[in-house]
Amino acid sequence: ATSKLADGSTFATTNGITEADTWRLNTNFNPSTGTQVITANWERDDSDGYGLLGTGMTESSGIFSFPSTGYYLVMFTIHASHTGTNHYTTGAIHYTSDNSSYNTSAETNFSLYADGNRYFSTGYTQKIFDITDITNHKIRFTTDIQASGVRIDGSSGTNQTNAIFIRLGDT
Repeated sequence: ATSKLADGSTFATTNGITEADTWRLNTNFNPSTGTQVITANWERDDSDGYGLLGTGMTESSGIFSFPSTGYYLVMFTIHASHTGTNHYTTGAIHYTSDNSSYNTSAETNFSLYADGNRYFSTGYTQKIFDITDITNHKIRFTTDIQASGVRIDGSSGTNQTNAIFIRLGDT
C-alpha cells in the first residue's frame, strides 16, 4: 500500500515501522571501574506520553531480545555524573549473532568535568542492525569508567540513561 504526501509524491506503508519501544534505567548506580554490562534496573518507559508500538523488546539481566526479524535502529543515551576530579565515561551497544559472544557495535566517549560540585554529562550512540534470527541476535549496553565515583543516572519518572528501539522495516 502507499500513501500520498502533500506534494503528491507517495511512500510505502506496507512493512514499515511496526515496532518502537523505549527502555530506561529506573535508578542511579555506581559501576565499578572498567567495562561493565548494565544488567539491572531496566524498565519500559511508562511515563507521561510514552509510546509503545507493537509487542516491544524483552529484557533479561540486561540482555535485550527482538520481537521479530527486521532492520532495527537502536539508540543509546547514557547520562553520568561525578564529583571531584575530571573523568571520562564510555557507553556502548554490544551485539551478538550467536547469543554468546558480544562485540562492541557502537560507542560514545564523553568527559565529566567537576570542580567539587556534582557535574553531569551525556553520551549518545546509535546503529542500525539487521536482525535475521531472534533467537541468537541480541543487544546489551555497557559502561566503561576510568575511576570510581562516577554515577550512571537513572529515574523511574524520566528518561536519563535509556535505549530506544525502532523496527524500520523487513530484512
